[in-house]
Amino acid sequence: RSDDGVAWTHHHTIRSREPLGYMWECPNIVALEGKSYLAICPQGLESETLRRHNRWQAGYLPLDASIYETTLVDGEGFIEWDFGWDFYAPQIFSAGDGRSLLLGWMGTFDEDRSSAPDGLPWCHCLTLPRELSRAADGRLLQAPAREIEALRGTPADLGKSVQLPDHLADIVIDGIGGAGMLILDGALSIELSDALLTVSFADPEIAAGRTRRKVELPRPTRMLRVIVDRSTVEIYLNGGETVFSTRWFPKAAQLSVSSGIVCASSQVWPLIRRG
Repeated sequence: RSDDGVAWTHHHTIRSREPLGYMWECPNIVALEGKSYLAICPQGLESETLRRHNRWQAGYLPLDASIYETTLVDGEGFIEWDFGWDFYAPQIFSAGDGRSLLLGWMGTFDEDRSSAPDGLPWCHCLTLPRELSRAADGRLLQAPAREIEALRGTPADLGKSVQLPDHLADIVIDGIGGAGMLILDGALSIELSDALLTVSFADPEIAAGRTRRKVELPRPTRMLRVIVDRSTVEIYLNGGETVFSTRWFPKAAQLSVSSGIVCASSQVWPLIRRG
Protein backbone atom coordinates (compact mmCIF):
# COMPACT_ATOMS: atom_id res chain seq x y z
CA ARG A 1 0.00 0.00 0.00
CA SER A 2 1.08 3.56 -0.60
CA ASP A 3 -0.43 6.96 -0.09
CA ASP A 4 2.04 8.78 -2.32
CA GLY A 5 3.38 6.15 -4.76
CA VAL A 6 6.86 6.49 -3.22
CA ALA A 7 6.74 4.92 0.23
CA TRP A 8 5.19 1.45 0.36
CA THR A 9 4.12 -1.01 3.10
CA HIS A 10 3.24 -4.69 2.81
CA HIS A 11 -0.50 -5.43 2.81
CA HIS A 12 -0.69 -9.19 2.25
CA THR A 13 0.70 -12.01 0.10
CA ILE A 14 -1.13 -13.85 -2.69
CA ARG A 15 -0.28 -17.48 -3.40
CA SER A 16 -1.57 -20.23 -5.66
CA ARG A 17 -3.24 -23.32 -4.22
CA GLU A 18 -1.28 -25.41 -6.73
CA PRO A 19 2.27 -24.86 -7.98
CA LEU A 20 2.28 -22.17 -10.67
CA GLY A 21 5.92 -21.69 -11.63
CA TYR A 22 8.68 -20.50 -9.35
CA MET A 23 8.31 -16.72 -9.83
CA TRP A 24 5.60 -14.32 -11.02
CA GLU A 25 6.71 -11.27 -12.98
CA CYS A 26 4.83 -8.18 -14.12
CA PRO A 27 1.74 -8.33 -11.87
CA ASN A 28 -1.23 -6.24 -13.02
CA ILE A 29 -4.85 -5.95 -11.97
CA VAL A 30 -7.74 -5.83 -14.45
CA ALA A 31 -11.19 -4.77 -13.24
CA LEU A 32 -14.08 -5.14 -15.70
CA GLU A 33 -17.81 -5.12 -15.04
CA GLY A 34 -17.32 -5.61 -11.33
CA LYS A 35 -14.96 -8.59 -11.77
CA SER A 36 -11.23 -8.60 -11.00
CA TYR A 37 -8.40 -10.49 -12.68
CA LEU A 38 -4.77 -10.93 -11.66
CA ALA A 39 -2.37 -10.72 -14.62
CA ILE A 40 1.02 -12.37 -14.08
CA CYS A 41 4.00 -13.82 -15.98
CA PRO A 42 4.83 -17.11 -14.26
CA GLN A 43 8.24 -18.59 -14.93
CA GLY A 44 8.91 -22.31 -14.76
CA LEU A 45 5.65 -23.75 -16.10
CA GLU A 46 5.90 -27.03 -17.97
CA SER A 47 4.99 -26.90 -21.66
CA GLU A 48 1.98 -28.90 -22.85
CA THR A 49 0.99 -30.14 -26.28
CA LEU A 50 -1.38 -27.29 -27.15
CA ARG A 51 -0.46 -24.56 -24.68
CA ARG A 52 2.37 -23.06 -22.63
CA HIS A 53 4.78 -23.45 -25.51
CA ASN A 54 7.16 -20.63 -24.62
CA ARG A 55 9.88 -20.76 -22.03
CA TRP A 56 7.97 -18.19 -19.94
CA GLN A 57 4.25 -17.50 -20.13
CA ALA A 58 1.97 -14.49 -19.65
CA GLY A 59 -1.65 -14.78 -18.61
CA TYR A 60 -4.32 -14.00 -16.06
CA LEU A 61 -6.34 -15.55 -13.25
CA PRO A 62 -10.00 -14.74 -12.52
CA LEU A 63 -10.46 -13.67 -8.90
CA ASP A 64 -13.40 -14.51 -6.67
CA ALA A 65 -13.02 -11.30 -4.69
CA SER A 66 -11.18 -7.99 -4.93
CA ILE A 67 -7.38 -8.03 -4.94
CA TYR A 68 -7.42 -6.53 -1.43
CA GLU A 69 -9.28 -9.57 -0.09
CA THR A 70 -7.54 -12.30 -2.14
CA THR A 71 -4.84 -14.44 -0.55
CA LEU A 72 -5.20 -17.67 -2.58
CA VAL A 73 -5.81 -18.12 -6.30
CA ASP A 74 -6.64 -21.18 -8.39
CA GLY A 75 -3.61 -21.86 -10.55
CA GLU A 76 -5.61 -24.28 -12.71
CA GLY A 77 -7.59 -21.29 -13.94
CA PHE A 78 -4.53 -19.62 -15.52
CA ILE A 79 -5.34 -18.43 -19.07
CA GLU A 80 -2.64 -17.31 -21.50
CA TRP A 81 -3.02 -13.87 -23.05
CA ASP A 82 -1.33 -14.85 -26.28
CA PHE A 83 -0.33 -18.23 -27.74
CA GLY A 84 2.24 -16.96 -30.23
CA TRP A 85 6.00 -17.16 -30.31
CA ASP A 86 6.50 -13.52 -29.35
CA PHE A 87 4.60 -12.18 -26.36
CA TYR A 88 5.65 -11.39 -22.81
CA ALA A 89 5.42 -8.83 -19.97
CA PRO A 90 2.12 -7.13 -20.83
CA GLN A 91 1.33 -3.84 -19.13
CA ILE A 92 -2.27 -2.74 -18.61
CA PHE A 93 -3.40 0.87 -18.53
CA SER A 94 -6.64 2.75 -17.96
CA ALA A 95 -7.51 5.11 -20.80
CA GLY A 96 -9.15 8.44 -20.16
CA ASP A 97 -12.45 7.13 -21.53
CA GLY A 98 -12.49 4.17 -19.14
CA ARG A 99 -11.11 1.49 -21.47
CA SER A 100 -8.54 -1.01 -20.21
CA LEU A 101 -5.66 -1.17 -22.70
CA LEU A 102 -2.95 -3.83 -22.86
CA LEU A 103 0.48 -3.56 -24.50
CA GLY A 104 2.72 -6.62 -24.73
CA TRP A 105 6.40 -7.04 -25.50
CA MET A 106 6.98 -8.90 -28.77
CA GLY A 107 10.19 -10.52 -27.61
CA THR A 108 11.38 -14.00 -26.81
CA PHE A 109 13.82 -15.68 -24.45
CA ASP A 110 13.73 -18.99 -26.26
CA GLU A 111 17.13 -20.05 -27.57
CA ASP A 112 15.86 -21.86 -30.67
CA ARG A 113 14.72 -18.68 -32.41
CA SER A 114 15.89 -15.10 -32.77
CA SER A 115 13.93 -11.89 -32.73
CA ALA A 116 15.74 -10.51 -35.75
CA PRO A 117 17.83 -11.98 -38.56
CA ASP A 118 21.53 -11.20 -38.69
CA GLY A 119 22.26 -7.68 -39.82
CA LEU A 120 19.07 -6.03 -38.55
CA PRO A 121 20.15 -3.13 -36.30
CA TRP A 122 17.24 -3.42 -33.85
CA CYS A 123 15.45 -6.18 -31.99
CA HIS A 124 12.19 -6.15 -30.02
CA CYS A 125 9.03 -4.06 -30.30
CA LEU A 126 5.55 -3.79 -28.73
CA THR A 127 2.21 -5.23 -29.77
CA LEU A 128 -0.62 -3.02 -30.88
CA PRO A 129 -2.61 -1.51 -28.03
CA ARG A 130 -5.41 -3.94 -27.21
CA GLU A 131 -8.77 -3.14 -25.68
CA LEU A 132 -9.84 -5.57 -22.98
CA SER A 133 -13.45 -6.61 -22.47
CA ARG A 134 -15.23 -9.39 -20.62
CA ALA A 135 -17.08 -12.22 -22.38
CA ALA A 136 -20.25 -13.77 -21.01
CA ASP A 137 -18.31 -16.78 -19.72
CA GLY A 138 -15.88 -14.53 -17.81
CA ARG A 139 -13.02 -14.92 -20.27
CA LEU A 140 -11.17 -11.74 -21.23
CA LEU A 141 -11.26 -10.64 -24.87
CA GLN A 142 -8.54 -8.63 -26.60
CA ALA A 143 -9.21 -6.50 -29.66
CA PRO A 144 -6.95 -4.03 -31.47
CA ALA A 145 -7.64 -0.54 -30.12
CA ARG A 146 -10.41 1.07 -32.15
CA GLU A 147 -8.08 3.88 -33.18
CA ILE A 148 -6.34 1.41 -35.52
CA GLU A 149 -9.35 1.58 -37.85
CA ALA A 150 -8.59 5.26 -38.54
CA LEU A 151 -5.40 4.07 -40.28
CA ARG A 152 -7.31 1.98 -42.82
CA GLY A 153 -7.15 2.85 -46.50
CA THR A 154 -9.56 1.70 -49.21
CA PRO A 155 -10.67 -1.90 -48.64
CA ALA A 156 -10.53 -4.72 -51.17
CA ASP A 157 -12.55 -7.93 -51.18
CA LEU A 158 -10.14 -10.75 -50.45
CA GLY A 159 -11.73 -13.33 -52.70
CA LYS A 160 -8.88 -15.76 -53.30
CA SER A 161 -5.90 -13.39 -53.27
CA VAL A 162 -4.86 -9.74 -52.90
CA GLN A 163 -1.54 -7.93 -53.19
CA LEU A 164 -0.69 -4.79 -51.25
CA PRO A 165 2.25 -2.43 -51.91
CA ASP A 166 3.62 -2.76 -48.36
CA HIS A 167 3.46 -5.13 -45.40
CA LEU A 168 0.83 -3.02 -43.64
CA ALA A 169 -2.62 -4.59 -43.63
CA ASP A 170 -5.78 -5.22 -41.61
CA ILE A 171 -7.50 -8.44 -42.74
CA VAL A 172 -11.00 -9.38 -41.50
CA ILE A 173 -12.75 -12.64 -42.40
CA ASP A 174 -16.25 -13.01 -40.93
CA GLY A 175 -18.97 -15.64 -40.97
CA ILE A 176 -16.46 -18.48 -41.27
CA GLY A 177 -18.20 -21.73 -42.15
CA GLY A 178 -15.52 -24.35 -41.58
CA ALA A 179 -11.90 -25.31 -42.04
CA GLY A 180 -9.61 -23.25 -44.24
CA MET A 181 -6.28 -21.49 -44.53
CA LEU A 182 -5.01 -17.93 -44.88
CA ILE A 183 -1.51 -17.56 -46.36
CA LEU A 184 0.76 -14.51 -46.23
CA ASP A 185 3.54 -14.18 -48.82
CA GLY A 186 3.35 -17.90 -49.47
CA ALA A 187 5.45 -18.19 -46.31
CA LEU A 188 3.19 -17.90 -43.26
CA SER A 189 0.02 -20.00 -43.06
CA ILE A 190 -2.87 -19.59 -40.60
CA GLU A 191 -4.97 -22.74 -40.65
CA LEU A 192 -8.37 -23.24 -39.02
CA SER A 193 -9.71 -26.76 -38.50
CA ASP A 194 -12.41 -27.84 -36.04
CA ALA A 195 -11.30 -26.29 -32.74
CA LEU A 196 -7.63 -25.92 -33.67
CA LEU A 197 -5.47 -23.04 -34.88
CA THR A 198 -2.24 -24.00 -36.63
CA VAL A 199 0.34 -21.34 -37.52
CA SER A 200 3.34 -22.43 -39.55
CA PHE A 201 6.22 -21.01 -41.56
CA ALA A 202 7.35 -22.47 -44.88
CA ASP A 203 10.50 -20.35 -45.15
CA PRO A 204 13.03 -20.67 -42.28
CA GLU A 205 14.72 -17.42 -43.26
CA ILE A 206 11.51 -15.41 -42.86
CA ALA A 207 10.68 -17.28 -39.65
CA ALA A 208 14.04 -16.73 -37.89
CA GLY A 209 13.66 -19.98 -35.97
CA ARG A 210 9.88 -20.15 -35.67
CA THR A 211 8.36 -23.25 -37.24
CA ARG A 212 4.89 -24.62 -36.50
CA ARG A 213 2.53 -24.33 -33.55
CA LYS A 214 -0.94 -25.71 -32.78
CA VAL A 215 -3.39 -24.14 -30.32
CA GLU A 216 -6.63 -25.61 -29.00
CA LEU A 217 -9.56 -23.18 -29.28
CA PRO A 218 -12.50 -22.83 -26.86
CA ARG A 219 -14.87 -23.08 -29.85
CA PRO A 220 -14.73 -23.15 -33.67
CA THR A 221 -13.63 -19.91 -35.31
CA ARG A 222 -16.34 -17.70 -36.81
CA MET A 223 -14.28 -14.52 -37.19
CA LEU A 224 -10.60 -14.03 -37.95
CA ARG A 225 -8.70 -10.73 -37.91
CA VAL A 226 -5.04 -10.47 -38.83
CA ILE A 227 -3.00 -7.27 -38.62
CA VAL A 228 0.36 -7.13 -40.40
CA ASP A 229 2.68 -4.30 -39.36
CA ARG A 230 5.91 -4.88 -41.30
CA SER A 231 7.79 -7.33 -39.05
CA THR A 232 4.81 -8.24 -36.85
CA VAL A 233 1.70 -10.35 -37.36
CA GLU A 234 -1.10 -10.36 -34.78
CA ILE A 235 -3.92 -12.90 -35.13
CA TYR A 236 -7.27 -12.40 -33.36
CA LEU A 237 -9.93 -15.14 -33.36
CA ASN A 238 -13.59 -14.72 -32.41
CA GLY A 239 -13.28 -11.11 -31.31
CA GLY A 240 -10.06 -11.67 -29.40
CA GLU A 241 -11.07 -14.80 -27.52
CA THR A 242 -7.79 -16.33 -28.73
CA VAL A 243 -4.77 -14.24 -29.81
CA PHE A 244 -1.51 -15.30 -31.47
CA SER A 245 1.43 -12.93 -32.08
CA THR A 246 4.58 -13.53 -34.04
CA ARG A 247 7.51 -11.70 -35.58
CA TRP A 248 8.47 -12.42 -39.18
CA PHE A 249 10.91 -10.88 -41.59
CA PRO A 250 9.44 -10.89 -45.10
CA LYS A 251 11.71 -10.60 -48.12
CA ALA A 252 9.07 -9.65 -50.71
CA ALA A 253 8.48 -5.97 -51.53
CA GLN A 254 4.71 -6.50 -51.61
CA LEU A 255 2.38 -8.31 -49.24
CA SER A 256 0.54 -11.22 -50.82
CA VAL A 257 -2.63 -12.45 -49.07
CA SER A 258 -4.47 -15.57 -50.23
CA SER A 259 -7.43 -17.31 -48.61
CA GLY A 260 -9.14 -20.67 -48.89
CA ILE A 261 -11.52 -19.99 -46.01
CA VAL A 262 -15.26 -20.34 -46.71
CA CYS A 263 -16.92 -17.28 -45.22
CA ALA A 264 -19.68 -14.70 -45.50
CA SER A 265 -17.29 -11.79 -46.05
CA SER A 266 -13.56 -11.10 -46.26
CA GLN A 267 -11.84 -7.76 -46.66
CA VAL A 268 -8.31 -6.42 -46.65
CA TRP A 269 -7.48 -2.82 -45.75
CA PRO A 270 -4.05 -1.35 -46.44
CA LEU A 271 -2.86 0.51 -43.36
CA ILE A 272 -1.49 4.03 -43.66
CA ARG A 273 1.51 4.78 -41.45
CA ARG A 274 1.23 8.25 -39.95
CA GLY A 275 3.92 10.37 -38.35
